[in-house]
Amino acid sequence: MSEYAASPGYKRWLDDLRLSDSRQKSAHNLLKHIIAPTVRRADNTRHAAKSCIEKIEALYINLDKELDRLRFIEEQLARVGVVGQRIEAVDGHKPLPTDLASYFNPKHVMDAGALGCYASHIRAWQQIILQRLPYALVLEDDAILEFDLANILRNILAALPHDWDMVHLATDADRAVLPIAELGEHHTLVRYSRVPPGTVGYLISAAGAQKMLTAETRIWPLDTDTRRPWIFRLNVFGMTPPPIRHNWRLPSTIRARGPKRRTPRRGIRAAIYNPIRNSESFCFNFGRLGPSWWWRCLIINGLWKCGALLRPVLETWRHRRRVLVLRVLR
Repeated sequence: MSEYAASPGYKRWLDDLRLSDSRQKSAHNLLKHIIAPTVRRADNTRHAAKSCIEKIEALYINLDKELDRLRFIEEQLARVGVVGQRIEAVDGHKPLPTDLASYFNPKHVMDAGALGCYASHIRAWQQIILQRLPYALVLEDDAILEFDLANILRNILAALPHDWDMVHLATDADRAVLPIAELGEHHTLVRYSRVPPGTVGYLISAAGAQKMLTAETRIWPLDTDTRRPWIFRLNVFGMTPPPIRHNWRLPSTIRARGPKRRTPRRGIRAAIYNPIRNSESFCFNFGRLGPSWWWRCLIINGLWKCGALLRPVLETWRHRRRVLVLRVLR
């Protein structure tokens, strides 16, 4: 009997028709050719989705001496049911291995911590290519993973276009976004109007890893370069709210906490020196978002910025009002 016969509904439906034996047999054959392929296709789809998440590899970056952080991230991965593989982090205070030093411009602006962080992620991308992984979840060892991360990853992979390169999973969007797909009740796959900083956790495809490995030598920190997808021609997505969070209680190890390097934010100098704001970013975002959504995001971002600028003024006004009220009451 075909797959549909396992469901008693079809049998009862045929019995209710009270057909002759020959006609009932013909009806069975007809349903066999119509229903069974559909059931098989659905089963194959579910099986493909299940095998998809089973094959995904999590590459987590960890320094040799950081055993507590190693246990922390391995417990996280075991809890969510994702297979993990350790990537030895690079200590930026020591000379870089020869296979990594060639990726960096001698005139780079990174301190030792940022250099080690970038080199560690390059090592993870190299493993994706060497192991011929179709994609991987790259994590830093202070990532906090949402309990339902396995299902979230499955939904993301099912919703992404075939040419995706990177999906940010650990940073809240600080600008307007273009919704791409609803993933369950709580999460949305989005495209950014400006990619947020942060590389604690992200999905990257083999194509994305190859692009990151074949681009020009690096000058800026990783947090800056991942915000410049036009340099690497990356097709970047994100998720709101993010299913991975940074554990700020753990002190940074591969990232040195030094003085923040400032880049100009406004005026002509910003257009020349700021790696995020330039004509290339404008053209890239306009093409990815489309004219309608580009204008919509521009208006929303402008309103947010106006609100941020007015907030100190409003706080000052409220404070003065409270002081005046207290004086009157006295």
